[in-house]
Amino acid sequence: MTATFEAPYPSTCGHKAAEIVTRFLPFVRMRPEYRLLRDVLTSPDRWHEAHDVFDVIRTNVTLVRERQSRPPASADDFFFLLAECAAKTAFNCTSTDAPFDDDSYDWLLHLEQDFVSRSFPLPPEPQKPWWRFWGASD
Repeated sequence: MTATFEAPYPSTCGHKAAEIVTRFLPFVRMRPEYRLLRDVLTSPDRWHEAHDVFDVIRTNVTLVRERQSRPPASADDFFFLLAECAAKTAFNCTSTDAPFDDDSYDWLLHLEQDFVSRSFPLPPEPQKPWWRFWGASD
């Protein structure tokens, strides 16, 4: 007999995680890890991949920032924690026998409020080369 497991969180939590990440991405420097997270979060049939995405963010972003041990000063300094919680939340929306902490979604909502309260400015728009203004290509 095969054991079946119920998802710790309803799918609405995964959709909310996708909405939060998508809303705050314009405030941070786009990284391949964040692009992957966004792609997984916006495709519920890929939420089972969120555990691997969490591992990538933890290894490539979180642990690097923690070794720098500098006070948070920008949206980038906060977003990686929010990204980790979003990945955990999406994974916990799947039928898994090894979910992340049962408070991951609560932490995601807490970090969302913390991010909003800091009022980070939008990053500047990248400048187009002058020849693009006349329709020429690179």
